[in-house]
Amino acid sequence: MDEFIRCQRDTLDQIRLWPHFRDLIGAADGTYRSVVKAVRQTDVPEIFARIILVCHKSLLSAATLIAQGQPEDSTGITRRALEAARVALAIKINEVNATQWTAYQERHDRWVRRKRNEEPRPFTVRFTDVQGDPCMATIDKHLGVLSDASVHFTPEFYSNLDWEERRTTDGNDEIHLNYLHGNRRRIELELISLASFHLRFSKHSTDVMTENSSTTMIAGPDWQSSRSRVAC
Repeated sequence: MDEFIRCQRDTLDQIRLWPHFRDLIGAADGTYRSVVKAVRQTDVPEIFARIILVCHKSLLSAATLIAQGQPEDSTGITRRALEAARVALAIKINEVNATQWTAYQERHDRWVRRKRNEEPRPFTVRFTDVQGDPCMATIDKHLGVLSDASVHFTPEFYSNLDWEERRTTDGNDEIHLNYLHGNRRRIELELISLASFHLRFSKHSTDVMTENSSTTMIAGPDWQSSRSRVAC
């Protein structure tokens, strides 16, 4: 275990200096910090402010995992951030969707049935007025991609692991799994994808907040400086 942790830290110390990490993740992080700073001066609903913080935390956690050579372990975090963004967008479209998402009784009943060792009833959150919204369609597409590619144990997840076959001195083949991914291109692509999603979400966050009279500074110098470092 100690060896694994040392390798994680050594990999993180190396990759955090790469331009893709320093510039792309730095830009997304800086953008979130500007948004969070501006939120304090707005009348934005509390649920939106909380979701912004959730997504910022998700960015930092996922970026750290990728930079440790564990991109496949970061995608569950990013998928949850996408779900949070989906909830925020649904509530922006129609406030009724906040109640749809909470669904207290349905969720409570599922936990009660689990406690009784019974199978919970199927439950799906169905948002109102989201059909046809292009942003919602984009989020749903990315959710599906992440689920198939790496969140679940699928053939796609299995084949994208860093497998290696080695021939031993006695002529036998050995199969090895590199627990920390060593393919630089894969790491860079994961960082690009992560930064791209979070920069887009932070832009949508500003759209929500600009509906309030006191949010003009949200697109001020700090925010623009962070976004200008990446072509979106």
